[in-house]
Amino acid sequence: MSAPYGESLFSFLNITGYYIYSSSCHDLSSKKYLLSHGKLLLAGCFFAVATSVRSNGILSGILLAYDAIWQAYGLVSRRSMGTMVVRLGFTIVSGCIVALGLLIPQYLAYTSYCTNKDYIRPWCQSLLPSIYGWVQRHYWGVGFLKYWTVPNIPLFLLATPMLLILFLSSLWALGAGVSPRSSGTTPKTSSTISSSPASSLLIQLAIAQFILTVMAVTSYHVQIVNRISSGYPLWYWYLVWRALWTSDATQSAKNRTQVLLVVQLMVAYALVQAVLFGSFLPPA
Repeated sequence: MSAPYGESLFSFLNITGYYIYSSSCHDLSSKKYLLSHGKLLLAGCFFAVATSVRSNGILSGILLAYDAIWQAYGLVSRRSMGTMVVRLGFTIVSGCIVALGLLIPQYLAYTSYCTNKDYIRPWCQSLLPSIYGWVQRHYWGVGFLKYWTVPNIPLFLLATPMLLILFLSSLWALGAGVSPRSSGTTPKTSSTISSSPASSLLIQLAIAQFILTVMAVTSYHVQIVNRISSGYPLWYWYLVWRALWTSDATQSAKNRTQVLLVVQLMVAYALVQAVLFGSFLPPA
């Protein structure tokens, strides 16, 4: 997505946030604590801005929630106190920064539309007033299973290839044993996840992406998954793994052919979508 539209900016911000977050985890494992904590806060800032561009950016906060849960568990089990307390504090602050990316636009909308007593919009009376939820329900008809209608079957078919890639890459990441490549060995998926930062990151990416996939199927206009998926790096990682990580020559050639086909379809779809999207037709 290279057009001057929300997805391209969101993808840049979200993937940059993921990169900074992963760098923070690497620095933490190398005991570069100050640098790691600073990068964690910076990643939260990128996720917050990404969330202000597209609300599904809030899913990136799952990385921080995952960390906070494990860090809190570590404190309860008293495995590590001092360092983990500090890290938990920075994780919570970073998570709050991400939440601001969703809350600040809501607050600005509330002060703009709900403070005039002469004309108050219906959503202002809600227990948790949200202009985003109102617009999605009232103008776009978004809701749980509301898109599951016979006329929308072609749109589900249009989204199926991307949904399949998202689903398979999420399952792969949840079961992947990540280890450095060595000659004569083939990395394989495993039910046991190693404790390396890369393995933990894979699980976190998988959780966020899987939730996005489920929400796209059940609650979104499903065809938009072809656009919003561009901001999630896991499925790119999965395609590279499919193309490169095997020692069997025949299987390697087959995998590369499959990945090449996927890339060709992505390019072709981008060209077609550029025309259709500009005309506000269904793939938008």
